[in-house]
Amino acid sequence: MILHKILNRLIFNPEYIPSRFSLIFAIVGCTGIILLDRIINLDLVEIPPFEVGIGYTLVMALILYFLLRHMLSLIKETEASYLAVEKREKESLRLFNFALDNSADATYWFTFDGHFYYVNDAASRMLGYSKEELLRMNLWEMDLNFSTLQAQKFLQKIKEVKHTTFETMQTRKDGKNLPIEVSANYFTHEGEEFICAFGRDISERRNYQNAIESANEELTKSIAEKETLLKEVHHRVKNNLEIISSLLSMQYRRVNDTNMRMILQQSRSRIHTMSLVHEFLYKSKTLDDINLNDYIQRLLTDIISLHAQDHANITLNIDIPPIHFSTDASIRLGMVLHELCVNSIKYAFKNRNNNVINITLKLKNEIIHVCVADNGVGIENVQSLLESNSLGIQLIKTITEEQLDGEVAFRLDHGLVCDIYFPRKAVQ
Repeated sequence: MILHKILNRLIFNPEYIPSRFSLIFAIVGCTGIILLDRIINLDLVEIPPFEVGIGYTLVMALILYFLLRHMLSLIKETEASYLAVEKREKESLRLFNFALDNSADATYWFTFDGHFYYVNDAASRMLGYSKEELLRMNLWEMDLNFSTLQAQKFLQKIKEVKHTTFETMQTRKDGKNLPIEVSANYFTHEGEEFICAFGRDISERRNYQNAIESANEELTKSIAEKETLLKEVHHRVKNNLEIISSLLSMQYRRVNDTNMRMILQQSRSRIHTMSLVHEFLYKSKTLDDINLNDYIQRLLTDIISLHAQDHANITLNIDIPPIHFSTDASIRLGMVLHELCVNSIKYAFKNRNNNVINITLKLKNEIIHVCVADNGVGIENVQSLLESNSLGIQLIKTITEEQLDGEVAFRLDHGLVCDIYFPRKAVQ
């Protein structure tokens, strides 16, 4: 076994068989002839030269037989290996061609003069041509975006960047134009330059996009119409509230009873608080947002002008960050601030100068803190305020606790201070 391996490696190596077999055969032949000549000349044996020649020829033939038999064995092994490799390559090529032809994307190779070099079945199905027809065509015959010069410039550009993706329009055999998404790659094969392109029909995607754009346009139009209607609604609500306020004002002028006049005036003020929100919504660019700072500033200015006839020297300090409040929440907060400010105007200042109302709003840990403070005379029993049966206090408590899910507290600090706490989610 070891000798066989050594012989296979040294003598029967396929790479060196021709030269080594020829050398061995020559050495054996020449050695045999020399020995035969010496034997005959020296008369060492009494065998006629003819029989010696025959014997020598038979020995050489036997040696040649074993050499050729081994060579034939090697040839068969080599042939079998080659056939196996060829079979595997054919199978791989068959699978590769099957995958290409059954691909959803069209595949085609272009030479740099714009001619088709290879196309798959998907390309034929997509463009409506047979493979043979496509292989006789040029790029610009089926692509609307390329002339001869443009095609060559573009192919050169692909060569520079190696890979690119773009959208184009290609024409089917029946004349129908198709939007195609193309992924193109530059490569070389056997010294020749090619562009391998993969094309995908994006007609359905374009139709889907167009449908979405059309739907968005209709939706935008519908939203605009609804916003117009909602603004008109806010405008009419504001007008109706102003009509009610005017009726109360007329009644106010006809009544002499002081308590009744005060009730009518407060009702007018509360209605104005609600009307003002609708006015801001009507004038705003969006219907879901109110500039809370501007709204509170305008609201309290109107409250002062309505109630503080003899106290026009009231100073307002408002500090409210840009926090989004819904329409309902804005009205609720406005009603609470209305009641607190009216109470300060009526009871805190007592005809004094340098009267101040401070309103601040802060957000911390998703909790909103509204603080309304005046520098008025205060109240002896601050805790009794929450137990009061007045309509204003009841409104403050009801709105804060039941509608804003918060809490309210009063305290004294160089005047009366009201602290209101409620979660941010209650105003969104």
